[in-house]
Amino acid sequence: MSTCFYHKPYTYLLKWHTGAWYYGVRYAKDCSPEDLWKTYFTSSKHVKKYVEKEGNPTLIQVRRVFETADEARLWEHKVLRRLRAVTRSDSLNQTDNKAINPLVSSIKKKGKTYEEIYGFERAQELRRKRKESNSRRNRINWSDEARKKAVLRNSGGNNPRALKVFLEINHIQYKFETIKAAANHLSSVYGYKISTCVSAIRTKLDNPTKTTDKKAFQPLYECFSARYV
Repeated sequence: MSTCFYHKPYTYLLKWHTGAWYYGVRYAKDCSPEDLWKTYFTSSKHVKKYVEKEGNPTLIQVRRVFETADEARLWEHKVLRRLRAVTRSDSLNQTDNKAINPLVSSIKKKGKTYEEIYGFERAQELRRKRKESNSRRNRINWSDEARKKAVLRNSGGNNPRALKVFLEINHIQYKFETIKAAANHLSSVYGYKISTCVSAIRTKLDNPTKTTDKKAFQPLYECFSARYV
C-alpha cells in the first residue's frame, strides 16, 4: 500500500452506465483511497441497492484527499450543495449534510405511495400505528379549561366555531362571536392594531390579572377584562 495515501480521508465519485452518480466521503480510521471499491463499497444503502439492480459503477474515481476527517466532510458538503445533488433525479445522494444523519429527501418521496417508499409490510405497519395514534387522541377526556385553550389555540381568532367571549369595557359588557370581532371593537375604540388587540384578549382569557411589560400597550390591557361565554 502506498504510504502517501495511508490513513487519508478522501472524497470519491461513482458513475453508472445509466447516467446515475454518487459523490461520497470516507474518513474512517486507517482509511485509504486505495480501498475504494476493493474493500470499501460505500456506506450508502441506496448505492448498495442500485448496484444490485444495475451492477458495478463504470467510473470509480477518487476526487480529493485530505489531512483530516472534518476537511473531507466539509468538502463533500460543499460539492453536494453546489451540485444540488439532493434534488437531482440522476443523483443517488439523499442528503448533503456533511455525511451525518442521512435522511431521505421529501422531494424524492413526492407523489409516491407508502408502498412505493417503504414496501407493503412496512406501509401497513405505519398506517396501523397512525390509526392507533389518532384513536388515542380522540379518547382523551378534555377538561373544560383544556378544551377552551385548545379551541382558542386552533381558532386563529376568527373561526366561527370558536368560543364566544365577553368583554367588559368601562363597566359595560359586550358579547362577541369571535375573538377577532372583539379585537375589531377594541381597535376602533382605542386605536390599537387589531393584532395587538387579539393578543391582549387572548392574554386576558388565559390569565385575567396579567398585563404587559410594554408601556405603550399598558393602557389597552388596563381598559378591559375578558372571559369566555
